Amino acid sequence: MGQDQTKQQIEKGLQLYQSNHTEKALQVWMKVLEKSPDLVGRFRALGCLVTAHSEMGRYKEMLKFAVVQIDTARELEDANFLLESYLNLARSNEKLCEFHKTISYCKTCLGLPGTRAAAQLGGQVSLSMGNAFLGLSLFQKALESFEKALRYAHNNDDAMLECRVCCSLGSFYAQVKDYEKALFFPCKAAELVNDYGKGWSLKYRAMSQYHMAVAYRLLGHLGSAMECCEVGAGQGAGGGRRCGQGPGPGFFLPAQPAEGPQGWLLGPPSLQLSP
Repeated sequence: MGQDQTKQQIEKGLQLYQSNHTEKALQVWMKVLEKSPDLVGRFRALGCLVTAHSEMGRYKEMLKFAVVQIDTARELEDANFLLESYLNLARSNEKLCEFHKTISYCKTCLGLPGTRAAAQLGGQVSLSMGNAFLGLSLFQKALESFEKALRYAHNNDDAMLECRVCCSLGSFYAQVKDYEKALFFPCKAAELVNDYGKGWSLKYRAMSQYHMAVAYRLLGHLGSAMECCEVGAGQGAGGGRRCGQGPGPGFFLPAQPAEGPQGWLLGPPSLQLSP
């Protein structure tokens, strides 16, 4: 499989994936890994597999492909590829609640020499680090990371990143029991989806609606929470991916005091969505 055919197959997989033929897309990308000697093409196929398994909630598989992608980036000897692959490794560990590892890999990203990718991905690195700090209940560090990610989003006119940061800030303020702000930021995320998200994945609308539902529930507005859940679940229903899975039957029970070392009221951060 030559370079041009590799590129065509990756695009074919993307088209299948966007048409909700997820398993067929995975097969196409796996074939690229088996047949293509093109390292750049293999790197891109691995990135597609990382994202797809993340969206399906297959986080151990996500981690497996992220590790292979790191090895491919090292073969390419390019700091841009290395930064992107370490970010995927950080995200994989974040999904698996390995927060100390997430922070370590994010710091590795930030410590790489100045690259083209750093300007594009720096905000995402800060966001992932913030999510990890939040998972460890290190609230001040989490807030600082989220604010840094938000500055990246504003400076680069990145509405998609801003949407994700707003959802994480919703989680943050839910944790510190500032429920008005816990509602404000997901509402802002929903506005961004409405204004800019026509071509985005449906998961962004589902994600913003989920975080709005969390805040409404904590404020005791169960009717509004239910409406958000119905809207959010409807966004992913056609795709069979994790964003279409609504909250469980216990979601609308009165909120209980947080338990455990992380103090999660509504489930672990591994349930949060990422691109």
